[in-house]
Order: sequence, then structure tokens, then C-alpha cells
Amino acid sequence: MSRLRRLRRLAWKYEQLVALRERREAVEVAGADCFPPAEGASRKAAFRRIAREFPGALRELDTVPAALLREREARVRAACERCAAGDAPADPFVELALDFHLTLRETLLVKRWLATRPAGTSAERLAAFTVRLERIRSLRARLGLAGEAAPADLAAWLELRHRPPRGRLLDLVWSELEARHGAPRAALEAALFSA
Repeated sequence: MSRLRRLRRLAWKYEQLVALRERREAVEVAGADCFPPAEGASRKAAFRRIAREFPGALRELDTVPAALLREREARVRAACERCAAGDAPADPFVELALDFHLTLRETLLVKRWLATRPAGTSAERLAAFTVRLERIRSLRARLGLAGEAAPADLAAWLELRHRPPRGRLLDLVWSELEARHGAPRAALEAALFSA
């Protein structure tokens, strides 16, 4: 997927989040505490579509008001225009949002891949994963995003993703983002999930 296409998909995500959050805010202002059954089912389907492509986006939907989501959509659309014109990226928020979703998605794909493989770290298992890892890294490069260098000890790297510290994959994601964006986790989380 090209960088421009990925930015357009990110703009789509924000467009969807704005619509979902505005409706939620309207329902809350009206004093209702739930949606009609058909609308509730429709919202759940929308949540699944968004979360499949942009893991972590539903947390943003829960914590960021519609007005700020609309501003974020405008920032991403401006980044799309700059990218289409051949200009370099200029918005650190957009880069962080792209990187967060891609890193979390990669981490979940690795975890899912590991869960479907038999126990043990055979040479065949490592070779198969190396091919998959290279595909992930090539996508990251096409998007112009930095990534980790190839792990020196692939077996240990895989084990860390199979059994993350304290059982939390997000800790691994935030650690990678801290290294790439030169900011502490708290600041990165605030940028993405605070109003």
C-alpha cells in the first residue's frame, strides 16, 4: 500500500470516528443511555471494521471528543494533500498515528501467527517467520516509517512477542514508539488519546 493510500485510509478512519462520536454525543445530550437495537448493531459492525484495520482506534473513539477528532481528520487530509504534491511529511501527529496503528497491527499479527504454530522454535518456523517479517518491514518502508532493525536473536524476539512482559503486548508497542519518536510513553499516549 502506498503512503498516500495509507494516509487516505487514516483520513477515512477519522471520518468514521467523527460520525460515531458525534452521534454518541448527541444521544448523551438527549439523555439516552443506549442506542436503539438496530443502530447498536450497526455501530458494532462499524467498530469491527475500524478496529480490524486500525487496532487501538476504539480507545481514541472513547477518549477524544468529536471536535478534536474532526481537527485530526483535517490534519490527516492536509497530510494527504502534501503527500499527493510530493512534499515531505510535516505533521508529527499524523506520523505518530500511522506508526501506532501499524506497530500495533504488526505486533498482533506476530502474536496471532505465533499462536497458530506448534511449540518450539524449529528452523522451519524461524524461516517462515523471517519471510513474514520482511513483508511487514517492506510495508513500513513503503510508508516512509522507521522500523526496528532485524533482531539479532530472532528466537528471543519471537518469544518476547509470544509471552510479553506482564502479558501486555502494548508495552512492547509503546517501547518501540518511544525509541522511534524520541518521546516518553506518557507523552505519546497523551498525543493520541487525550482531549
